[in-house]
Amino acid sequence: DANGILTVHAKDLGTGKEQKVTVTGASTLSKEEIDEMIKKAEQFAEEDRRIKEEADTRNQAESFAYSLEKTLKDLGDKISQDEKSKIEKGISELRDLVKKNAGKSEIEAKMNELKQLSYKISEEIYKTSSTGASSGTSASSSSDQGPQEGEVIDADFKKEN
Repeated sequence: DANGILTVHAKDLGTGKEQKVTVTGASTLSKEEIDEMIKKAEQFAEEDRRIKEEADTRNQAESFAYSLEKTLKDLGDKISQDEKSKIEKGISELRDLVKKNAGKSEIEAKMNELKQLSYKISEEIYKTSSTGASSGTSASSSSDQGPQEGEVIDADFKKEN
């Protein structure tokens, strides 16, 4: 109504019972109390930001650990058992840090360590696959049926179902 008060009536037509709720906008806070609340909010803003950053870092760590595990599962047969066990150990350590609510810097350091390890493994897999591919192409290019190196072939590809 005009005073900022909301009144709601509800009547159950089956039983005839009626409920009534009144919501008032009772702002009994003085200007000083409001200023004090604003001051406290500003005071804790830095701590809130830090807590949010730590939560974001923990979420990133969990996501990274999951994606690294999935990659290991997909490419596990292409890397050595030693490298695989190093990554699995690192993932376990990262998850332990997250569980014990370690600091942001500790978690980020472990994530960076795992990233470097995964980069090395990706590099090895790439080298292995490119070596296999280049040896396969050198054998086919020695025969006279394919194009010579540096020769460009223009072709269209059409997929039929």
